Amino acid sequence: MASKPSWAKSFSFTLDFERGMPGRILATWEDSLRFLDNILRERKVQLYHVFVHWHPDPDLTHYCGVTYIDERRMAFCSGNDKSTMLHELAHLEFGLHEHDAKWAGKLIDLHQKYLTGKELEKADADLVKDYKAAAKVMKRRKARTETSTPKRHRQHHRRGSKSRV
Repeated sequence: MASKPSWAKSFSFTLDFERGMPGRILATWEDSLRFLDNILRERKVQLYHVFVHWHPDPDLTHYCGVTYIDERRMAFCSGNDKSTMLHELAHLEFGLHEHDAKWAGKLIDLHQKYLTGKELEKADADLVKDYKAAAKVMKRRKARTETSTPKRHRQHHRRGSKSRV
């Protein structure tokens, strides 16, 4: 069973984890939890508590993450990645319980700010695949971007007779 490592004591939230969780498993969460903590501090979002749930059987998982907005706490199971941290942050920061268009828009904004490259592409693709509201928001944004981007102006040349001197 893991005791609380020193890195877990520096967060702006308290961290607890499943009894019996091996230290090597807990250590895999350090980067994701630091990522979350840095964003919480930057955005001045108050989160009181994070709980990391674990199953000895790796095939047994359920939720990736869950946020208790009113209690300002989160719990994670298999969601040891940046996109899950941002997903839960969108619920917490904006007080949005549902996976509706408003939530999806906030999450897409978080993706754009904190993810890059393939990580951003995968997070957006997964979001669109898993949530219809997110797919609609993405589609609207893409259409808006396409219509607001100026089209290249073609140069038109008049054809006519050249005056000869």
